[in-house]
Amino acid sequence: KEKNKHEPKDGRNLYLLREGMILAGSDAANGVSATDMAKRLRLEQIKSQMLKNLTRFIAHDRLTIHNIPEHYDDDKLRKVVLAKTSYKPLECRVMRENKPSPSHPRGQSKGFGFLSFKRHDDALNVLRKLNNNPDVFSAGNRPIVSFSIEDMNVLKIKEKRQARSLQNNPTYQKKMEKLKIKKQAKKKDKKDNKTIVAIPSNNYKSKSKEVHHEPEDSFSG
Repeated sequence: KEKNKHEPKDGRNLYLLREGMILAGSDAANGVSATDMAKRLRLEQIKSQMLKNLTRFIAHDRLTIHNIPEHYDDDKLRKVVLAKTSYKPLECRVMRENKPSPSHPRGQSKGFGFLSFKRHDDALNVLRKLNNNPDVFSAGNRPIVSFSIEDMNVLKIKEKRQARSLQNNPTYQKKMEKLKIKKQAKKKDKKDNKTIVAIPSNNYKSKSKEVHHEPEDSFSG
């Protein structure tokens, strides 16, 4: 079937909103605590509010995960994700408060974090394996997983900051200089190969046809 030409394109990946959603009264909601259902509803309301800003979109390769136990750090979460899904995240970060304390030197956990993956399919599989799974954290504290909401303006600022950071990195500069020299050498070789013209050899001389005169027969009388 042909797609409706008048159907608007989903440039913000809004179709991914339904991934990870669990409705009250559905089969997936069986066994989910009232506290978790209330938290899920609150998170859905927050997402709807955030997406009213048209510069925001849903990332196709980055996830948010809530209900992370307080004692989890980045490494612990990464190991659990790998063990339960067989996928190793590129980014695995537990968000923390900015106020260190004697009991939490790195800041107290906010109970949620981010996971990013190389491909959309990897992120989708991880979401479906972790979300609402009672075997990941605990039956009464199940992971709430969804695709992350990102802001295009914030993303551009982040990319510019990373670019500046790389430009000020001596190791990166050396690497780019080597690539530049290699590229120039390759371009020069290609150009030289094109300019080579076959020079005609002088060893070939035109030969004139030789006329052989047969000696006239002498008749004796």
